[in-house]
Amino acid sequence: MTYVTVIISTILVGMVLASYLKLVAGQNQSTMRSQAWNRTVAVIEAGIEEALAHLNRNASPDANGSFTGINLGVDGWTAVPGGWSKSNGIGQDYYLVTIKTFVPTVTNPDIITEGYVKQIPAYAMLGKFTPWLAQVTQGGDSIRGGYVKRQVVCATTNVPTFTKALVAKDGIDLTGQGVETDSFDSGKPNVASDVNGRYVVALRRDNGDIATTRGVTNTVAPIVIGNANIFGRVSTGPNVVNPGEALVALGPNGKVGGFAWQARGDTGGKIQPGWGKDDMNIDLPDITLPYTTATGPLKLNAANANKPYVIDGVTYDMYLENGNYLLQDSSLSGKIYVAGNACLVVPNGRSINMTGQDVLKIGPGASLKLYVDCASANIGGQGLVNPNYSTNFYYFGTKNNTSVSFSGNAEVTGVYYAPNAAISMNGGGSGDLDYCGAGVFRSIKMNGHYKFHYDEALRRGGLYRGYILTSWNEK
Repeated sequence: MTYVTVIISTILVGMVLASYLKLVAGQNQSTMRSQAWNRTVAVIEAGIEEALAHLNRNASPDANGSFTGINLGVDGWTAVPGGWSKSNGIGQDYYLVTIKTFVPTVTNPDIITEGYVKQIPAYAMLGKFTPWLAQVTQGGDSIRGGYVKRQVVCATTNVPTFTKALVAKDGIDLTGQGVETDSFDSGKPNVASDVNGRYVVALRRDNGDIATTRGVTNTVAPIVIGNANIFGRVSTGPNVVNPGEALVALGPNGKVGGFAWQARGDTGGKIQPGWGKDDMNIDLPDITLPYTTATGPLKLNAANANKPYVIDGVTYDMYLENGNYLLQDSSLSGKIYVAGNACLVVPNGRSINMTGQDVLKIGPGASLKLYVDCASANIGGQGLVNPNYSTNFYYFGTKNNTSVSFSGNAEVTGVYYAPNAAISMNGGGSGDLDYCGAGVFRSIKMNGHYKFHYDEALRRGGLYRGYILTSWNEK
């Protein structure tokens, strides 16, 4: 009987020990599995970051929103069915990332990333009986030791730079007389613009939004509207005083809101509910010059008398055709005509000083990208004349461009990006077409009589800030 008792006790103790060892082994396996599984996240993120950097460097559309000429088959990326792929190692781990379905008609590609993490030895031995730790191959070669695989599919979008009428880093002051903002859409003829894509009052819209990235930490309003009419929304940086709302200084007749709301008659000094928020948080990167030496000199009338510089009875001092130009004179001034698709760089140490009868005119179908590396730019006189779309004229101010003064009375159609420049608008007429396009500056001050019309087509075309993720789906 004693022997039977001993045998039974031994068996029971053995069973308990076996169960305990199995429990410990299971816990160890779960821990090892979790560690290996979690390590794949960092590997996958590295692959996604490389894909985003590749897209932003080699696949962003041009200033006209065209995806022709993109080149993703560089920097080690190879073509695969439906996209481009690349693999990279991180120590003994690696990722395989693929950019899928990126063709000229598909502007938001998917990023498919597979992270492969080397199994921890103890876990690899435990996992040899489970199908979860299947052997994987890369390029036809078996990976020794086995890897844990995890896949994530991310959707992307390319964020336009100009999603609002006016954006400033440090604040906006619209206390000029009769200042208004509204919007139109040059890409929707007879719906939100005339047949030529031009602004008309009868088809105007209420998306003339203004914003500043400056936050609110006290009672000083970063946006001063005065008695202006903002047919659109206002946004500031985070408001720590009153979270969720934009702090705006309004005069007794100032209004912010849609057409229907402003037409009520009791909206003076008010913001339409929900149209003033503290949700403005974007990066405004500096501009770099596209070149420092030009492919050809500026075509000046004195040196090129055979060129047709008399156009519509006006004699022009400078004539720009297709090509890249670099200003050699101390100042950009006089009468300038753009006949082709031109790019003009004004180097540091020069200036832009247009006064009197000076004018910068862009001919029908022509375009100009003006890169300004000098400290100040005064666009006065007859100002900028652009009878085309807003994207036919781009003004790019580098970090050296700290001041822009616009005092001309002519109609302006164009896009300004000078995030380090304080702009002062001192002109403006009494008509409906003062400024059509969009602008990004360090600060904005309107002293004149301005009506600012945001071109909503810039949300779909024009420049882009870069690709970002819109979803993360684990497969």
